[in-house]
Amino acid sequence: MDNASTEEREIYFWKSIADLKLNIEKSDEDLMENYALNIAKKAIRKEVSIEYAFGQMLKIVSASGYNYRYISFYEIDEDLDYLKYDNSPLFNTGLTLENSKEFILAAMKIFVEMEDLNIPCEQREKCYCETCKNLASPETKNKFQLKKPFIYTVWACGICGSDKIKYSSNHDVKRTIIEQSKKK
Repeated sequence: MDNASTEEREIYFWKSIADLKLNIEKSDEDLMENYALNIAKKAIRKEVSIEYAFGQMLKIVSASGYNYRYISFYEIDEDLDYLKYDNSPLFNTGLTLENSKEFILAAMKIFVEMEDLNIPCEQREKCYCETCKNLASPETKNKFQLKKPFIYTVWACGICGSDKIKYSSNHDVKRTIIEQSKKK
């Protein structure tokens, strides 16, 4: 088939696929998921640079419509901007400009592990309560004070109501979610 036209080769290619009964139809979501896992695993194995892998993950975040699976990379990117201009992260405590590569690598490892365990969105969004020591979905709670504003709203534990919570963007919380998922 070396001298055959492209159209003729394509016809035989699809006939071969049908004869082998291969399912090669994939949705854009499936392709992005496979690519994201592939890129993250290559970064972990140091086959690609962390900067390249992070850039690819940011493209995936945008292309996926900011899917919950990839949103942590967007949050890291936002925090890196905050660190450059305000010197404090918004989402990821512990992230600094100096440790950004190690932090992103840890995020890649967490991403791969969560994907391998197929942890659903509801579980990934849980917070860790420092009071009752449980993972729980956060809820809003009104608090009162003697100065203006007299009433304000905070995020609180869905179990005990404490506002001493660590959010799901925290790597330690993600590791706790992973450990809890492994036990099930």
